[in-house]
Amino acid sequence: MSERITVGIPVVRELAALHLAVRSVFAQTHEDWKLLIVCDGSPPEVVQAARAIRSPRVEVVADGASRGLAARLNQITALADTRLVARMDADDLMHPTRLQRQLAYFREHPSVDVVATGAWVIDDVGVVQGMNRDPGVPSLPAGYLGSTVFCHPSVVFTREWSLRYPYSPDWVRTEDKELWLRSQAGSSFARIADPLIFYRIARSPDAAKQALTYRFDRRLMREYWRKVGATRAEWLRQDLRSRGKQMLLPVARATGQTGNAYGRKFLPAPHGEMVRAQDVVAKIETTRVSGWDDGDVILEESRR
Repeated sequence: MSERITVGIPVVRELAALHLAVRSVFAQTHEDWKLLIVCDGSPPEVVQAARAIRSPRVEVVADGASRGLAARLNQITALADTRLVARMDADDLMHPTRLQRQLAYFREHPSVDVVATGAWVIDDVGVVQGMNRDPGVPSLPAGYLGSTVFCHPSVVFTREWSLRYPYSPDWVRTEDKELWLRSQAGSSFARIADPLIFYRIARSPDAAKQALTYRFDRRLMREYWRKVGATRAEWLRQDLRSRGKQMLLPVARATGQTGNAYGRKFLPAPHGEMVRAQDVVAKIETTRVSGWDDGDVILEESRR
């Protein structure tokens, strides 16, 4: 018997990207899913587009409030009525076999709490760039300190685990890393190496957001380095590395070297594999969604 899984997508204003994220859910080879689209203070055009989808498998939550990412992720878990919940971002895409592969892994390894996957990196317009630099599951607790561990939109977790380890609203832009650090001692993590997500990394990231990420990441390291058994030298090395990256970011922008920094975010892949991955993206782009493809709704990117 097929097992239903909940897919949760929190969204603010990423209308054009949400269009593709939702199509990638409808393109899944495993069809027994429920999609929760949770709008976080989204403008009317985003809410309208989400509510225009005509499918009993889709539920839209739009209460008008801006509660933040952590609160919305916890809300998705609370609303889910399935054993498993798939994390997803509004600007990323699922490979068509993602849910099928991760569900199979849970069936074969019933004691696992969280299963992540590898990821393709795509740019702002959906062009495949290479493989995401995933370090894999650390063998020691201290390994979680300097690593994001998983490509966060690739994870599927049990609802029971997520209720036990909710996201913390105190860690802006580092919610996932803090969760792995806090939960690793009492959890069973696994990762499928194959790229089953298309992870969007902008070529010119928002400087203010990047600075905020570095700041909270250093705070996170200060909070957790003793708890995970890292040495002071390891903590200081990671702290200095973060400060160096933050200092170099405006220099790279001013000198036009952001392309070099962007290229270090992913690994090269064989040309044939990248062509096949791009073909998958093209297939997702043409996947029909009832209500969107019946001439009822015009999707326009939010100007806000």
